[in-house]
Amino acid sequence: MPSTPGWQTPAVGRRQFLIGSSAALAAVWLAACSGGSNGSSASGSSLAPPPLKIDGDLDYYAPTGYVPDELLAAFEAEYGVKINQTNFATVDEMIQKLGAGATYDITFLPSNFFARATSANLLLPIDHSVMQNWSQVTPLFQNPPFEPNATHLAAPYAMGGVGLAYRKSEVSGLTGSWNDLWNISPTIPGRSYIFDDVTVSMTMALARLGLPTNTASTDDLNAAADSLIELKKSLGGFASSAGEKLTDGQALLLMNYTGATYQSLQTSEFADDIDFEFCSETMSFNSDCVVVPAAAKHPGTGLVFADFLLRPDNMTKIVDFVGYPVSTTAGNEAYNALVADYPFLQYDEAVLTNPNVWLASLQGEQLQAWNQAWSRVKAS
Repeated sequence: MPSTPGWQTPAVGRRQFLIGSSAALAAVWLAACSGGSNGSSASGSSLAPPPLKIDGDLDYYAPTGYVPDELLAAFEAEYGVKINQTNFATVDEMIQKLGAGATYDITFLPSNFFARATSANLLLPIDHSVMQNWSQVTPLFQNPPFEPNATHLAAPYAMGGVGLAYRKSEVSGLTGSWNDLWNISPTIPGRSYIFDDVTVSMTMALARLGLPTNTASTDDLNAAADSLIELKKSLGGFASSAGEKLTDGQALLLMNYTGATYQSLQTSEFADDIDFEFCSETMSFNSDCVVVPAAAKHPGTGLVFADFLLRPDNMTKIVDFVGYPVSTTAGNEAYNALVADYPFLQYDEAVLTNPNVWLASLQGEQLQAWNQAWSRVKAS
């Protein structure tokens, strides 16, 4: 059995990092730093890619326990540097620091924040030709839907899709649609949950109604909000760490990431009773990515660290540790081995080339409209 990943600790949950940011705060942050943290133009044309060389110790900014300790220690030993760790619990905290010009050399950015971060000129472009292990990255992440040509992507990291996890003995009649939440929740009042997150939960509601998941239409967003307000009557609530409610038996049906479901299958006393389905309307897919901030003090060391993580043996250790796939050759192989007994947790990367499968990157007035609709859901 793989080690219990650090993102399962109370300090930070995997789901909380991936999409746990307040969209309203993100909008304020981007408005404040839209000129770039180092005074460069918003186009980023004045920023040079970092070299692949050690140029100092590594100032590392990540959730607690997100990279295996053994890999951090191995990097220090191999390159003769010290890793100065600073940890954050939410994306809110991270983006505030980057927007203020913090000089970290490496951090992790959710894919649905790339457009906002690059327009704010907060990431260094990456010259993948100098990297020794970039060839390990699968075609999906050589040119991902959220970042053309992976221009600012130093390495992929844990990625995941959202579906419905449930207890087989307590819930039946699932059809592979998000409609299942609306149809089944009234039969198990107070035992179903959705994420306390504007992006994922609104995306799910829009897709269920056949509406664009990157919409800016007030009518579309109000229709999605109305449907969530209807659903809310039967819910146990909104959960920031839904996987724990599956593990402890509180939830019978809930929105959940594959990785969180995998952890429940490893640790819950109800493991034999747990199942999972992707829903046909949307997977709300997202990925954390290794990036080098524009204000990095030692950007060369940051890129060396990203390249180090891409090594096949290191990727295998990472996947075993976090329980999520990483889009490299070794990462996919390790994940498929990890979930061999749970085929419902496997991914088809060909499906992920469709931009509509991914969470949209919301900006400006569109972002404000989503927040307004979500506020109405939470206040109802």
